[in-house]
Amino acid sequence: MPEQKAVQSEWQRLCSLLTADSRLLEAVTHPASYFDENAETLRARGIHDVGQATPWVICIDWLERNNLLVELAPHESSLELQVDLDSLAIVRGQGVDLSALGTELVPLPDALAWADRLLNAAGLQLLRLEDGRDSYSLVVVWQASADEATQLAEHLGSRARALPRSGTVVFGKQLVVGSIGARIAAFALDLVFLAIVANIGVGVGALINGSTSSEGGVIFTTLGIVGGVYLIGLIVTVGLSGWTPGLLCLGLRIVREDTLMRAGIGRALGRGVLLLPVVFWPWWVLLLVTAVRDKSGRHQGLHDSLSRTMVLNVRRGLDPR
Repeated sequence: MPEQKAVQSEWQRLCSLLTADSRLLEAVTHPASYFDENAETLRARGIHDVGQATPWVICIDWLERNNLLVELAPHESSLELQVDLDSLAIVRGQGVDLSALGTELVPLPDALAWADRLLNAAGLQLLRLEDGRDSYSLVVVWQASADEATQLAEHLGSRARALPRSGTVVFGKQLVVGSIGARIAAFALDLVFLAIVANIGVGVGALINGSTSSEGGVIFTTLGIVGGVYLIGLIVTVGLSGWTPGLLCLGLRIVREDTLMRAGIGRALGRGVLLLPVVFWPWWVLLLVTAVRDKSGRHQGLHDSLSRTMVLNVRRGLDPR
């Protein structure tokens, strides 16, 4: 009797992690009644008599019937995955943008790894509920409760597992981090472009004001305006596309570290502010040292880690558009 109560308690907890709907617990604790009411759909799962209707099978079937689980065949692609995941209330409620899954038709395993990364950024995680078939029965749960859900399923004699994680391959393509040398070269190129634009601005300003370049007031005013506009432009282009002129020349791109999507204006602004003190050599050294000593393998300097961005070499590897 105590063992039966422990099992019931574990089922109660697992059901609460999968959904707030108490009807799931009712279904798994009364499998015979559920089988009688849903015998036709259960036969499609290969369940032909009540003895095969285990609580785990009932759990999966109930979740699918109530649009809390998506089921995909191994031959289906990223586009089907995007459509099905977008239909889940928890995904819509968190405003997760899964549109990247539909940009390229790739095999389901690769698409699942990419979808999980996108969901993780919103505090969610994909779990595969295994029932002995080749199809993928997928639920989305809160990332904080995913480990507990997999452990409970194992205690109950079933299996719910997180998807294999790979930080180097997405959509079947290698993820190549920008080298420190290439990033320094890109930064130097950006300074060269800034100097060129500033000199052009000074010349144009002098002509407009009928002044010569020896007049310091014209020079400093023009440099301030041109430099400010140029830096604002860099923040906008980094936020919306991940490029600066130097990065573009060397095939590098700045992306969010969690989803590999565009950084956004907020992160780009934070990253830009952290780069401004680079004119003071101790700060430059600090950024360089933190990038060299980064144990994640992403070569993230302090400005990267605080803004939660990373730099990819999209010429040699994946270009997440």
